Amino acid sequence: MTENRPVGRGKLLAAGVLVYLCLGLMYSWSKFSAAIRLELGFDQAQITFAYTICMGMFTVGIFLDGALSERMSPRKCALLGTLLCSGGYLATAWLPAALGPMICLTYGVPVGLGVGFLYNVWLSSIVAWFRDKRGFATGILLLGMGLSGVTTTPLMAEVAQTFGWRRSFAAIGLLLLGVGLATRRCLRPVPEEVARCQRVEAQDVGTNLDSPRMLRQPCFWSFCVWKLLLVGIGQALLGQAAVVAADLGGGERVQLAAVSVFVLCNGLSRILWGGLCDRLGILPAMIAIAGVGVASQTLLTAFLGTGLLGGALPAMFLTAVSYGGATTIGANYIHSVFGGTYYRQNNGVSALTCLPANLGATALAGMVHRATGSYFLFAAAMIPAALMALALGILSGPLLNRYRRQAAGDVCEG
Repeated sequence: MTENRPVGRGKLLAAGVLVYLCLGLMYSWSKFSAAIRLELGFDQAQITFAYTICMGMFTVGIFLDGALSERMSPRKCALLGTLLCSGGYLATAWLPAALGPMICLTYGVPVGLGVGFLYNVWLSSIVAWFRDKRGFATGILLLGMGLSGVTTTPLMAEVAQTFGWRRSFAAIGLLLLGVGLATRRCLRPVPEEVARCQRVEAQDVGTNLDSPRMLRQPCFWSFCVWKLLLVGIGQALLGQAAVVAADLGGGERVQLAAVSVFVLCNGLSRILWGGLCDRLGILPAMIAIAGVGVASQTLLTAFLGTGLLGGALPAMFLTAVSYGGATTIGANYIHSVFGGTYYRQNNGVSALTCLPANLGATALAGMVHRATGSYFLFAAAMIPAALMALALGILSGPLLNRYRRQAAGDVCEG
C-alpha cells in the first residue's frame, strides 16, 4: 500500500457508481409523472410539487448525514438511506388512488431524504480515498447518476409501459434495497497512513475549518450563491425534460430520450468538469460552468419561443452540462478550500444552502407552465440568474485569495 494509492479504492469507486446508477432514477420523475398525474387526477403544478418536495428533502438528507457523521458510521447512515429510498418507492407503489395527495409523504419525503443520505456518504468516502485525483474520481462517481439515463431509467420506463407505473416503482424500491444492502460493506475508513497525510496537508495550508468557522467566510457564501443559481436552473429543467419534449410535439420515445440524454449529459459532464478542476483549478472551472449556463438559457429561450424541438432539446442538454459542473465543483470546492477533517459535515451544510433553489426553482417552473402552457418565460427569467452566477464566479477569485492569505498568516503566527 502507498499513501497516494491505497489498495481497495477501485472496488469502493465501482460500488459507489453502482449505487449512484440507482439514485439517478430520482431524476426520471418527469417520465413517470404523466401516468401518475392521470391516475391521481393532478394538474401539472400539483405533480411537480411532489418532485419539488423530493428535491428539497434531497438537500436536507445531505445535511442530516453530515450532522450525524460523528454519531453514526458511514455504513449505518447508508443503511438508513437505503431503507428510506426503498421504502418510499414501495409505499408509493401501493398508495391508494383515493389518497393521492399523500404522494408527497410517501415519495417526496423518504425518497429525497434517502437519496441525500446515500449521496453524501458515498461522495465523502470517495473524496477521502482519492486525495490525489479528487476531481476525476468524484466525476466518475457522479457519472453513475448520468449513466442511469441510459441504463436503469429506460429499463424502469419499459416496465412502466408494460405493467404500469406502480409495478415500476415497486421494482425500483426492490432494486434500491438490494444494491444498498450489497454495497454498504464496501464503505471503509481510509487507511491510517492516508488519514495522517490528509491531516498534515490541511494543517500546512491552514484550511481545516469546522462548519461554524466556514460559515463566517465570505468566499463560502459567494460560492454557495453561485451554486444555488446554477443548481436551481438545472434541477428545475431536469424535472421537466419530458414535459418540454411533449409540449413541442415529441412522442413517447422522444420524451424518454429527452430524459435519458439530459441525465446522461449531466453525468458525462461531471467527468469533464472534475478533470478540468484538477488541471486548471476551481476558479476557472466555476467561470466556465457559469458561461455554459448563460449560453444554455439564452438558446433555450430562443428555441422555446419559436417552438423548435430540434433546437430546444440540445439547449436543454447544455443546461445539463452546466448543472453537472455545478454539482461536481461543489464537492471539490468545500474540500480543497476548507479541508477534509470536517468535510462530511461541511458538505452537508453547503448542500442545505441550495434548498431554496431545489424548492423554489422547481415550483416556479411548474407554476409558469400552468399559467402560460410553456416554459418560455421561466427560461427567459433564468438568463439573468445565470449571468449573476457568472459574475459571482469572477468575484470569487479575490475573495478566495483573501481567505487563503489570511489562512496562511494564521499558520505563520501559530
